[in-house]
Amino acid sequence: MLIAQLTDLHLTEESGRAQSLVNTNEHFDKVVESLNALDVKPDVILITGDIADDAHPQAYAKLRSRIADLPAPCFMVPGNHDDQALLRACFPDHPGMTGDPHDPINFAIDTYDVRLIGLDSTIRGSHCGFLCKTRLEWLEQCLASQPDRKTLIFMHHPPFNTGIAEMDAYSLRGRSRTHFAELVVSHPQVVRIICGHVHRPIHTLFAGVPTSIAPSIAFSQVLSLNTLNRPGMTLDASKYELHLWTGTSFVSHVVSLEKQSGAIPYPDSAPKSSVQVAR
Repeated sequence: MLIAQLTDLHLTEESGRAQSLVNTNEHFDKVVESLNALDVKPDVILITGDIADDAHPQAYAKLRSRIADLPAPCFMVPGNHDDQALLRACFPDHPGMTGDPHDPINFAIDTYDVRLIGLDSTIRGSHCGFLCKTRLEWLEQCLASQPDRKTLIFMHHPPFNTGIAEMDAYSLRGRSRTHFAELVVSHPQVVRIICGHVHRPIHTLFAGVPTSIAPSIAFSQVLSLNTLNRPGMTLDASKYELHLWTGTSFVSHVVSLEKQSGAIPYPDSAPKSSVQVAR
């Protein structure tokens, strides 16, 4: 099973620019081309939030218009930049889109080798993440219903601090992080947690489970572990991740859309004099 993870698309209206700088609609088009050019196509595509940059209806329409061009079914959770009313209106047939606009967009997909749980970590009117009692109870019931199915949870806000103070201020807040960890520990079928939000590839263990943040399609967060700095963003190549399920664990790869030479075969052999053996 191969999962493609796209995150932080920050799509805009047709002539717009994310953060007034980046043509993210063009970035997304190139990502679609990249996914379709893969020698092994993904079985499913997961979008971990911030589909829109400024919650413009055309941003969601952009994604909707390209869904048919994607090489696999696509499932998404909202991010802090998203407008849930617009998201629901554009994707009424998507799992988790209940009739109540105040309900979180939570859902489970049971049709793959690994069970996929989409968990809504957003708070209306805030860039921070939070898992309220209702969401945690839903997750508990969802996990308890299939304790023997290997499970991946995907969400927008990471449940851990990254060391980048500028972004950690807006991560999963309060006791919800502790309660979430307790749930994960009590359900060992959870084998992976994937997130977005920080715009950098970051990997750690959370509650004993491999947990990662994928890089953004739109732009990257500058790496600064100095708490006194507010480093901002860099404008570089779009990136996404591929998560390959081996049957026992996930192996993940970052795919960058920077210009590359293409595949060059390794030389058949190297001069023996150039090979140094450590002793």
